[in-house]
Amino acid sequence: MQLINTIEISPYAFSREAYDFPNGSSLELPEEWNQFWKKCISDKNLGHLESIRKGSYLVDIRTLRDDDLVEILKNELKEVELLDFEEQVGKINGGIVLMDNNEIYIEPTCCGDIGNMKEWEKISQHASNQWNELWIGHPWIFYRKDNQFIEFSNYTESNPKDFNENEILVRVSQSELQTEFKKIVEQQNDFEFRIRKTLDRMGIAHAEQISKLMTGHA
Repeated sequence: MQLINTIEISPYAFSREAYDFPNGSSLELPEEWNQFWKKCISDKNLGHLESIRKGSYLVDIRTLRDDDLVEILKNELKEVELLDFEEQVGKINGGIVLMDNNEIYIEPTCCGDIGNMKEWEKISQHASNQWNELWIGHPWIFYRKDNQFIEFSNYTESNPKDFNENEILVRVSQSELQTEFKKIVEQQNDFEFRIRKTLDRMGIAHAEQISKLMTGHA
């Protein structure tokens, strides 16, 4: 079992032109969507990036180079008035991906961001034999403890009391999950440091505060 810390690299945020997109969903046409994504982000020299799966816009933060981070931060700040940064800087879209046996089971959904790792942290604190919500965006999922394992539900927009007991998506070792999450915390801290250093090099004021806002540490 592996957790991956990702950010979303949207093709529409980095393309200079309105390229034609595939005539079908990313599930139906993953290769075509992957090519479209790479074509769009190549406009800002990000075409070498690889997503976690074809058809996804999520990229492992460990694979980002320094010059990639410059382009990403430029995009994050392009509509921000830095005199009012505390009200305008938001968390970077993305979040934690859960992979087991080379298959992706959980990934952040719409409105998920890298600050949602605080939700994952609650698993070790609040896991019980009752379903608890894990906010990863919408739709979200639920989790519960079963002996030394954590069970995760399918994606849903319901509440725990209406949830079908048969809709378990994946079951993982609680100790393995905790070990992997510790790695994610270290990666997040390193990512915040990299953002701060990059902002400093870009000549952006309040680099430390902005890096904390972007990573959910503020």
